[in-house]
Amino acid sequence: MTETEKKVFKPNAMTLLTILLSSMVILMGAAVVAPALEPIANHFGITDNFTKSLVVSLPSLSCAITGFGVGYLADRFGKVKVFYGALLIFTIMGVAGFFATSYISLLVFRFLLGIGITGISLTTTALIGEYYTGMNRAKVIGYQSAAIGVGTLILETTGGSLTEIGWQFPFLVYLIGLPILIMGLISVKDP
Repeated sequence: MTETEKKVFKPNAMTLLTILLSSMVILMGAAVVAPALEPIANHFGITDNFTKSLVVSLPSLSCAITGFGVGYLADRFGKVKVFYGALLIFTIMGVAGFFATSYISLLVFRFLLGIGITGISLTTTALIGEYYTGMNRAKVIGYQSAAIGVGTLILETTGGSLTEIGWQFPFLVYLIGLPILIMGLISVKDP
């Protein structure tokens, strides 16, 4: 067995779980805080509907603007490194909304959150393509689609429940990125 054959990474069950959990949070940008939109607007004194809606729509706009750049970084520096960085950005910028002291700072955090979501979305799909082949790849893509749907349902419900406590509490749901990042550091490697 040659030295390169010994170093080839094979994804395991924890790798798959990490990818699926990461996929769950892709649509979380809007879903978690959508139930808190009115309380957030009331807290910061925002009455204009367009300005209110930015809290929900800004992460998607960020994805559209930064997608090519994040994809370039993944090709240049490696998908796994971008995956780790994206999870870190996702977690920090998501939770930062809890501590927002102005509406502008909240919008900045939401835009940066979108960069993290872009990185997670791009790299999880790319890693599925690199880790799996044939029918296994098709199965994992199906699992990924299901995970996105389940994640949106669970996380939006959780966000709605936390809104009952206070407008800022749904932002704590983004802490889910921390255990996913730890799992990724253990189980996601360059193929």
